[in-house]
Amino acid sequence: MMLAVRSVTVLLLMACLLVRPPAPGVLAAPAYSAPLSGVIDFGLNYNDRGKVIKVTHPRSTFGAGDTMAYVAHLSAVPHSKKLHWSIAQVASSGQEAVVLDDNAYPVRHPKTTNVLYNRFTISALEKAGVKGPGVFVMRFRKGAVTLAQGMFQLSR
Repeated sequence: MMLAVRSVTVLLLMACLLVRPPAPGVLAAPAYSAPLSGVIDFGLNYNDRGKVIKVTHPRSTFGAGDTMAYVAHLSAVPHSKKLHWSIAQVASSGQEAVVLDDNAYPVRHPKTTNVLYNRFTISALEKAGVKGPGVFVMRFRKGAVTLAQGMFQLSR
């Protein structure tokens, strides 16, 4: 009986230590947090050196002379050599109108990659049919499953 009480006391003490919040200033925020799965990050460029591919100069609004880069963190390894890539303009009502639709976005390493990245000028994007101003959503899908999506804005 005494052993059971001691075990319960130890477990309660451990639970209190785990639940009690740290003293202010004891824990610093991490300098880097892992990208969210299923999210597309946007910026002016990307860095593909090192272990983590990420955008540089992050932003979600782009103007006429800008270069736009994206890094898509897929929610799953696609196991497919091609994915469906689309960009839709989003109205203030939330309704979407697809302005770019590509069923053949190439995936170089379909059995191991879960990150896709690219960059292009806004003028090239406009030539492909994505014209601002407006809010847009970019998606990568495999069949009906959305593997990543993100929103950006084009200004004049």
